[in-house]
Amino acid sequence: MGITHVCDREKNIIFIVWDGAVTADDWLNQAPKLLAEPDWPNISRLIADVHTATDTASITDTVIEKITALYGARPEIVSKKRLAILANDLFGKARRFGTLLSRYGTSVIVFNRLSTACTFLGIDPTDTGQILDQLRARLRSAG
Repeated sequence: MGITHVCDREKNIIFIVWDGAVTADDWLNQAPKLLAEPDWPNISRLIADVHTATDTASITDTVIEKITALYGARPEIVSKKRLAILANDLFGKARRFGTLLSRYGTSVIVFNRLSTACTFLGIDPTDTGQILDQLRARLRSAG
C-alpha cells in the first residue's frame, strides 16, 4: 500500500503511517515530500507507525543510510526533532534508522506500544491513535 503523512501545525507534530507492502522506492519517494512540507522546519515532533508494514525486504541498510543522509542534509533543523517509531517486525530496521539519525541530533526512540510513544512525545494517545488509523484507512482505500 505505501506511506502517507499529515502535518498538524497546531499540535506541532507530523504523523506518518506505513501500511501493507512498503518498498525502498516508496520510502525514497516519500522522504523528499516530507522534507518539502512548509511546516517541516518548525515542527519538532514526529510519530511514525510502521507496525502494519509488510514486504519491506528491499529496505536494506544502504537504503536506510540514503534516507538518513537526506534528512541529515539540514542538521540545524533535524537536530531539534523528536521521533517516536512504532515498530514490531521492523524493530531492527527502525532502530538502525534511529541510530543513524541520532548522529544529527534527532532524539529517536523505537517503541512497541502507542501509549509509551505518546508519553515520550507528550501527546494524547487516543487522539494519536485515531489519526494514525485514519491515515492507515486512507492508504487502504487508495490501494
